[in-house]
Amino acid sequence: MPAQLERRLELLRRLSAALVRGRAAIVARNLDGILETTAEQQSLCAELRRLLAQMAAHPGAQVRTASTGTPTALLLAVAPADVPSRADLSRPLRQAQQELRFNARVNQTLLQRCRVVTAALSRLYMSCSGTYTNPYAAAYPAAERR
Repeated sequence: MPAQLERRLELLRRLSAALVRGRAAIVARNLDGILETTAEQQSLCAELRRLLAQMAAHPGAQVRTASTGTPTALLLAVAPADVPSRADLSRPLRQAQQELRFNARVNQTLLQRCRVVTAALSRLYMSCSGTYTNPYAAAYPAAERR
């Protein structure tokens, strides 16, 4: 079980770092970077789910539900009981969880802001549709565009 706690700590830190890299890719408008870090985040989340399932199946584990309902709640759901090294790892685990929550919230806020800006730009472009013609439509008849 201590090895599982250490692995959990490592995965939490890696996921937090992936969120930071993903945020940098979003700000830089780097689509390849966004796709790469998203895939990495999904992989790390799947690995954490498997690890938590193993930890929950351990005879000394107590499973409790997380109250937040966020994706990070899954990462925080298992609290093993009677593990000697848990005290040694509890502070780093708490810190990693707090850092992960912070990075997830920052990314969520950034993505919400991106959605607002995208919607505003879309409305702006649509309001100009009477003024500007679609050059693609003029170059190709409707039958060729299908």
